Amino acid sequence: MILGHAARLISAEGVSAVNMKRLGKEVGVSKALVYNYYPNLTLVLKALLTREYRHLRKLQFEAAESGKTLERLVRRVTHVYLVYIKEHGPLIDRLAAEPSVANNGDPTEYNRDSAVVYI
Repeated sequence: MILGHAARLISAEGVSAVNMKRLGKEVGVSKALVYNYYPNLTLVLKALLTREYRHLRKLQFEAAESGKTLERLVRRVTHVYLVYIKEHGPLIDRLAAEPSVANNGDPTEYNRDSAVVYI
């Protein structure tokens, strides 16, 4: 719930609109409970970016599994990516632009080598 509300706030108002007190209020819990799960805002942002990347990779993997040919695999994976970025791109862009999160890269460690091995 914490990450879901953080995502909505960041998408609507940007990273600067989020702080632990407001996040607790939006979720309907105390600020102390938010701190119990995430000791600081940077960890909330990193967890949210990781969640977004992992969800995208999961959808891409499922699309790849349904492709019977290389062409279908590429088309389906690309389609999933484009749809996801259309819906979640602003959130991912805002998180990736945040200095405390930006240097971490893609936390799912998805790279060309893993795609080549998969194919």
